Amino acid sequence: MKKQKSFFKASRKEHGGVLAVGKRRAKRPLATKNSIHITMRSDLAKGQRSLMKHKNLIRKVVLKASKRFEIKVYRYAICGNHLHFLIKGSYKSDIQNFFRVVAGHIAQGVLKLYPLTQL
Repeated sequence: MKKQKSFFKASRKEHGGVLAVGKRRAKRPLATKNSIHITMRSDLAKGQRSLMKHKNLIRKVVLKASKRFEIKVYRYAICGNHLHFLIKGSYKSDIQNFFRVVAGHIAQGVLKLYPLTQL
């Protein structure tokens, strides 16, 4: 009597690093036709450095950077230690540069007013 063949291949018993050896890693895909949600967080945004206390600075930085990199900002929310963005951009590099500039300029503006004390 013949044994029926399985439709499924036998699964491997290992996982993680062993399976990744010798395989290429691909870039994370980005759908530029859809809007994306991104969260930016800071461990230093406490007390006087809380992002809630710097809404005008954040608004100016986001507006200037969105024009510079042609990013459509549908919405953004300022929380105590993090920001939420709903954005759309045409190119991955423009989106990356937008967030790089936004994070840097917000940090520079807040730390200029309330610098970190040295230990």
